[in-house]
Formats: sequence, C-alpha cells, structure tokens
Amino acid sequence: MQVSLRTIVLSIALVLSVALMGSPASAAQERPSVPLKGGATTQSFTMTLTRKADTAKGVNAPADVIYCGGYLSIPYVNSLYNAVHTEIEVQCSAVVDSIDLYIILYRDGSSINPGPKRYNPANYGIHYSSAPCQGTTNTYFAGGTAVFTKAGYVGSPLVMNGTTPQVTLAC
Repeated sequence: MQVSLRTIVLSIALVLSVALMGSPASAAQERPSVPLKGGATTQSFTMTLTRKADTAKGVNAPADVIYCGGYLSIPYVNSLYNAVHTEIEVQCSAVVDSIDLYIILYRDGSSINPGPKRYNPANYGIHYSSAPCQGTTNTYFAGGTAVFTKAGYVGSPLVMNGTTPQVTLAC
C-alpha cells in the first residue's frame, strides 16, 4: 500500500507540473523537476533559476542567478493544537514573480489536502496541512510541490516535489 500511495502523490505532482508548465517535451528541456532530499525531520531542496542571456541588464537589473530552496517536514504531532502537522516552507535569494505551494497529508491512506497557496510576487512562502488527533496510532506521510516562476529566466517555472517517509504517530 505504501508504494501505491507514493505513486499516487508523485502522479498528482506530475499532473500539476505538466498543467502548470505546458507540454512534457518542453518541460524536460528547460524546466527541471527536482525531487526533495531527505533529512532527519525534513525533506529539503535547493535549485537555481538563471537569467537568460537576452534579458536586459541595467541599473536595476535582476540577479543573474536566483537560488530557491526549502523543506517539506515529516509529519509530527503538534501538541499545542492536538493535531498531526506537516508544512512546506520555501525561500529564494531574490523576489520571483510567483511561488505556488501544494501539500497533502496522508493518514492511513486518506488525504487531507488544504488546497494550493500562492505568493505573488515573493521570495518566501509557507503552507501547511494538519489533521486532528484521533486518540489512536496512525500512519502518516506528506507530499509537497513548490513551483517558482520568474519571467526571463531559464528553468522557469521551476518545479520541485517529493514525499516524506511514512511515520507512525500516536496522539
């Protein structure tokens, strides 16, 4: 069951990516999709957007390279709210046109999805999903996608997505 749920999450992320970016052929050439990398309590990622050579350079010219990264937290018990919680938090080294965040928390295979959140324009964004504690032991994992858009940059929109490992939590 674990493999099929992660496959579903990645399929949803792929569909969102293609819908946001256009055809898969162009996505493979200019718009990388970067999986999130594991950590002790988070899944972190970092990637860059590079200004196109034909973009005008002036006194107020944008940065040549914009670094974007962040993390997707492994689900944890937030005792303050008596809930299982996960979040995706991202930041860029310069302002981008928009940051779109998607997150899904799964409890025993059922999804809790708060819907997308957009920051426009921005260099920072955070989004979360939580499920009330049920007084039982349940298995949780999260899936997240971050889409960074900046006109005039190679790799835009930049899509990063992935899932956390499954964890068993009691609350």
